[in-house]
This record gives sequence, structure tokens and C-alpha cells, in this order.
Amino acid sequence: MSEKKKPWLAGLLSFIISGAGQIYTGAFRIGIFFIILYVLLIIGGGFEIFHPVARLLFILSVPPILWVAAIIHAVLYARKVNVQP
Repeated sequence: MSEKKKPWLAGLLSFIISGAGQIYTGAFRIGIFFIILYVLLIIGGGFEIFHPVARLLFILSVPPILWVAAIIHAVLYARKVNVQP
């Protein structure tokens, strides 16, 4: 059996860099997906929204939701990996 993954460390890594916790637990594709999507949302997010308030609301809501989802997923995936035989 492979080394046990620490769920708190997976969550911390995803807290620091969205997707890093997934890479730590072995879910490389999902980790890269979270990193690329987060960067795209930060850099390009909201440019198609013309109203400045709507653009600001988009940037302040969507990337943080993705960030929290990455943290939760990293912790749950680490727990799942630890249970598998």
C-alpha cells in the first residue's frame, strides 16, 4: 500500500495554491485542472461582462468558490485514498 496522505496537508496545499492538494494526493489531472481554471478565472474572468459592478462581483465570487471547492475536494480525496486497500 502506498504512503498515507494527510488530509490536513492536502487542504493546506490547496489553500496556498488551488489544486496543489490534489497533486499531493495523486489526482494530477484534477489538480492541474483546478490550477488552470483558477488562473484563467483570475486573469480573464469577467472581461466579457461590460458593467464594472458585475465584473467585480464575478471576480470576487467565482474564483473564491472554486478555491474553497479545491480545498474541500483535496481533503475528501486524501481521506478516500487512505481508505482504499
